[in-house]
Amino acid sequence: MVSHAFKFTHLRLCYPDLPVVQTCQMMYSIVKNSAQLQYTIELGAQGLIPVHPRPLTVSPAECLRTLRDKSSAWSSFDLSVSKKLCITPSFHFKSITHQ
Repeated sequence: MVSHAFKFTHLRLCYPDLPVVQTCQMMYSIVKNSAQLQYTIELGAQGLIPVHPRPLTVSPAECLRTLRDKSSAWSSFDLSVSKKLCITPSFHFKSITHQ
């Protein structure tokens, strides 16, 4: 990811008169070709942060796919919802058995 940012910055410093369209196309190409960069951008777009390192056996593309597959779950998650379980006085806890 750092190398992509470096390439883009280097490009802009070396060619300051490069048209904006070409700059946008270059940025698009860099992001399109980097699953890790897409994953980082997608995390930020969804308001999430990485909480633990990715296992070496899981590719950045797989993390990105999972994140995108689960994005609707995060957008529909409501923290303000609360549910109550009412237990009547006649309820006998000793009647609960595990099978």
